Amino acid sequence: MAASKDRPGEGRARKLPGWARVGSVLVRALHLTSCAAILGLQLAAAAGQGSGLWWALAAVSGLVLLAYEWASHPDHWRQLSGWVTPAKLALLGVARLVPALTTAIMLTVFFIAVLGAHLPRRWRHRLLFGAQGSQSG
Repeated sequence: MAASKDRPGEGRARKLPGWARVGSVLVRALHLTSCAAILGLQLAAAAGQGSGLWWALAAVSGLVLLAYEWASHPDHWRQLSGWVTPAKLALLGVARLVPALTTAIMLTVFFIAVLGAHLPRRWRHRLLFGAQGSQSG
């Protein structure tokens, strides 16, 4: 059994083995991606073809979030999390240009987004290159 630790005001928590965390993140990503697909199907059935507004909102909000992350974390572009966002934006561009791939790409982007948000901090913010504390950026 894993060790338990107290978190004041938050109740007890157990530190599970690394494989359990990775499994949890993968199952969470699959679950949320499935829910997004269901929501997308419902929206498509209700609204028909009016997706232009949603594409614009997704693009603008994504770029604003990326700008915020780069402004608040100068090393963001050197971290795994800093490369995930531009990769998602590139995939969304392909989805917009190749409509036949949109569903598969959107599910992939959503899955990547959930993984990126729920991986342990030490993985998300791991520097991919450059020395810790360098003045670049």
